[in-house]
Amino acid sequence: SKLEGLPLCYTLEGCRGKPGDGYRCKTAAAVGGTCAGYRLPTDLEWELAARAECAKGLCGSLDGVARWKGNANSSPGPVANHKPNRWGLFDTLGNVWEWVWDGRRDVPLPASDVENEASNSSLRTLRGCSFTTRLGQCRLDARRHESPSYIEYDVGFRVVRTAPKKR
Repeated sequence: SKLEGLPLCYTLEGCRGKPGDGYRCKTAAAVGGTCAGYRLPTDLEWELAARAECAKGLCGSLDGVARWKGNANSSPGPVANHKPNRWGLFDTLGNVWEWVWDGRRDVPLPASDVENEASNSSLRTLRGCSFTTRLGQCRLDARRHESPSYIEYDVGFRVVRTAPKKR
């Protein structure tokens, strides 16, 4: 967001290190779901984008759409090495787990609450699956919950921007 002159979607405090090289902040707070800059998707936004109107747990063969334990050779792969979903998005399933902004909840966030994305949970949500995920566990409805400070070689993120309102 900063590089493109867009509004910043988070306020960060107590940061040290350099981005991409041990950068850590004590707190990160979202400005809100309508921020015009780059941000993590909410759980519901991730779900809608990844499913691309597919109602099943998997659209197509797993080998065709995802890098998972059965075809990954123990490592992540280049982006866009598999078929995109119906909306042209690559790697929404497989390769790496993706952080979303939401905290842990027992039920999905209702569409009416999409701007109220953060919960009171100290655990944050990861979506999709990764190159380490076994057959049967790599599905569009897969979720994990970890501490926000969790770092692992099979975890990444995808940023989104809020679409401008039509006038």
